[in-house]
Amino acid sequence: MSTTPEEVERIATEAATKAARAAVLEATPGREELARIVSETVKQTLVQLGVDAQDPLQMQRDFQHLRQWRRAGEDLRSKGMLALLGIFLTGLVSLVGIGIKEWFTR
Repeated sequence: MSTTPEEVERIATEAATKAARAAVLEATPGREELARIVSETVKQTLVQLGVDAQDPLQMQRDFQHLRQWRRAGEDLRSKGMLALLGIFLTGLVSLVGIGIKEWFTR
């Protein structure tokens, strides 16, 4: 029994596909290994950022402090803009008032 070139190609393709799947499954880490890799990567990233990952409560306090600083900065910026606007409007109203007073005293 002779095989046709199409059958040879089909058999070769199936064999290559099976071999590739087996290689991928063999190279893929298990769930535990993947969890360990992710955990280690996160710890390394936190260390590079200067965060102590060993004490999560202290880390949460640090982030809370940063949030308070950010909010204080935002409040300062908005209140500063309101103060500048108030000064500008007060000066403008005073200028108009002085102009009207001068106009009537002529």
